Amino acid sequence: MAGFLGAYMKAPVFVTASNSSYESSNHLDDNYVNYLKSHDIKKIIIIGNLPESLVNELNEYNATVEVLSGQSSAEVSTAVNDKLKGLGYINSTTAYYGFYGELPAVIPTAVKEK
Repeated sequence: MAGFLGAYMKAPVFVTASNSSYESSNHLDDNYVNYLKSHDIKKIIIIGNLPESLVNELNEYNATVEVLSGQSSAEVSTAVNDKLKGLGYINSTTAYYGFYGELPAVIPTAVKEK
């Protein structure tokens, strides 16, 4: 989801998962910290749900922090789509980004939105 948004916005995407898992690290990797500082980043968009310690760390930078999250991957996908629509990158198209096992959960939404 973050990669999709980053591609449209032509913005770097930081992956916070640790140890090849889907769990987020509790702290920002030093390479990311150096990137934020050296490029004077003014806006950070968090996609999904991150640990409070990591969010607090991101809030320490002189940047606006926006969070696009939800209770499920489908809700996070909707938030990303809404952001892309609001920025004019996509029209009424709705894409779902998630794991194949979660696709049945999004079928009612896909049918409703045609």
